[in-house]
Amino acid sequence: MASQYFAILTDYGTQAFAKALSSKQPLQLATFAVGDGNGQAVTPTENRTALVREKHRANVSAVTLDPRNNKQVIVELTIPEDVGGFYIREMGVFDNQNKLIAYANSPESYKPTEGSGSGKVQVLRMVLLVSSSNAV
Repeated sequence: MASQYFAILTDYGTQAFAKALSSKQPLQLATFAVGDGNGQAVTPTENRTALVREKHRANVSAVTLDPRNNKQVIVELTIPEDVGGFYIREMGVFDNQNKLIAYANSPESYKPTEGSGSGKVQVLRMVLLVSSSNAV
């Protein structure tokens, strides 16, 4: 059975990773965005260049290698308590040129704000399977 939720490198992301490997210049994963898919579930495709409907963007909180698999890069975003009031159905990671490197769908979740009576810090992770983690 195919996975319902997954992350993929975009066409641009695949080219950017290849360029980073060949030039030995690391790819800079700069920002992480979340969106609500305009109220609908989304299916990731390689030709995507933006989220369907972006709701929040911030600097990447962390980039690490999976200690059990060095071909998996884990990118994290921490959304603070005071940001929210929207659903999350999609995620995207952008480079330092503001180009979409990777895109993912996710199970629908609501990110509340303190003003709604239920504030929470939310950490989102996107796991990217790459041929070589040396590019990041």
